[in-house]
Amino acid sequence: MFRFMIAVSLIFSPLLVTSCATSATVRAADVSAGQSQDFTGSYDLLRAAALQAVERMNVDVQGSDETPERFQIRFSKPVSAFSWGEVGVVNVVRVNETTTRVFVNSERRHQLQVTGTSEQQFANEIFGNITEALAQLQP
Repeated sequence: MFRFMIAVSLIFSPLLVTSCATSATVRAADVSAGQSQDFTGSYDLLRAAALQAVERMNVDVQGSDETPERFQIRFSKPVSAFSWGEVGVVNVVRVNETTTRVFVNSERRHQLQVTGTSEQQFANEIFGNITEALAQLQP
């Protein structure tokens, strides 16, 4: 019986390891992946509001960077009693001079995990925080 349990563990261990999401997983995803919402405001204004929005959350900000296509904020949520943790990105994309689109893309660290914060929950909180930040940032 012990040998059987060892054999099963050895067979399924690689599957469990390969099904884990990392910051690199969501960073490398398409810019338009995840939940999106359009906001009225310049790209620069929304970039600042998005950064404030994520900093107000109960997450660890892993960093940010900018390309000609988008501004990206990377975050993670640590392991808790109810979750193996989550990783995510916020992508701020210019639509035109007065409209900016924000995408929230997140994944649970372990794909078999049924608890934890969903992408929709992250998006709702981030979009709400952006709306509040815009009210403070706009004259």
